[in-house]
Amino acid sequence: MPCESIAKYRPGGLHPVTLGTIICSPTARYRVVQKLGVGGFSTVWLVEILGTPGIAAMRISSAQSTPPGQDDVLRHIAMMESPPAHFVAIFDRFKMEGPNGTHEVIVMEILAPVTAALYWMTGCFRPSSAVPNAGSSGMPGATQGRTSAAATRKAITRSLVEAVSEMHAAGIVHGDLHMCNVGLELAGLASGSDRNKRYIKRTPETTVVLPLDPILEAYSSHWPPYIVEPWNFSSYLRDLGTDQLTPVVKIFDFGSGPIAWNGPIPRPASSTR
Repeated sequence: MPCESIAKYRPGGLHPVTLGTIICSPTARYRVVQKLGVGGFSTVWLVEILGTPGIAAMRISSAQSTPPGQDDVLRHIAMMESPPAHFVAIFDRFKMEGPNGTHEVIVMEILAPVTAALYWMTGCFRPSSAVPNAGSSGMPGATQGRTSAAATRKAITRSLVEAVSEMHAAGIVHGDLHMCNVGLELAGLASGSDRNKRYIKRTPETTVVLPLDPILEAYSSHWPPYIVEPWNFSSYLRDLGTDQLTPVVKIFDFGSGPIAWNGPIPRPASSTR
C-alpha cells in the first residue's frame, strides 16, 4: 500500500505523527489509532474522540501547503444553516504547531473509500447467499444476485450525481472531483462499537526511519520515528461485513473547489414532453 516519502517531512512539510499520540484542540482531545491514507499535501488518521465512543478521520495538512480554496469552502459550508446531506460532517477544525511549522487540522466524519466499498458491496453477491430464484442460467439465485449488485451500483451512482448537484447548488465548483475525494457513509465504524474498536486497534505495519548518512541525524526532529502503513479498509469490510455501509456518497475533499457565487444555482425549469 502507498506510503508517503520521508522527504516530505521537512520544515514546511508534513507533521510527524506517531500511533497513540493525543492531539488536543480547544474543544476536544483525540487519540491517533491508525493511518487512513496519504494525500498530495496531507496525511489522514483514524482517531478516537476521547471522552466519547466516537471515531473520526483527522486530516493534517502540510505546513505550507493548505489546498487552494479550502478555507473559503469550509467557511462557506460553516455558514450554511443546514449543510447538504452529501457533504462530509466536519466536527472540528484548528491549527497545530509542530517541528515543521503550523498545520491545518480538520476532524471529520469517517467514510469508506468508494472503490473498496464497491468491491465488497457488489462483488460479494453470490448465488448461494441470494434468495432462491431460478434465473435464465438455471442456477438458483443467479438473477437475484446480479439484480442486487446492479441495484447497489445504480444507487451509488445516483447518490454521486445528487452530491455533485448539491455542491453546485451551494455555489461550489470542485475542479478535481474523482473517486479519491468521495466516500460512502460508514455509520457502524463511526459509532465506535466495541466490535469495531477491537478491529481498528490491531497493530499496523510500520517501517523504522533510519538515516543512512549520519549527518542527517541533525534533521531527525522533523521526521517521525517510523512510517505507518495505511489501514486496509478492504480487509475491514471483508471481515466485518458491508452491513454497516449505506450507498450514500459524501464529498470530503474540497481542496481545489473555489466559491463561484454567493447564492444557489437557479433550478432549471422542468420541461414536459
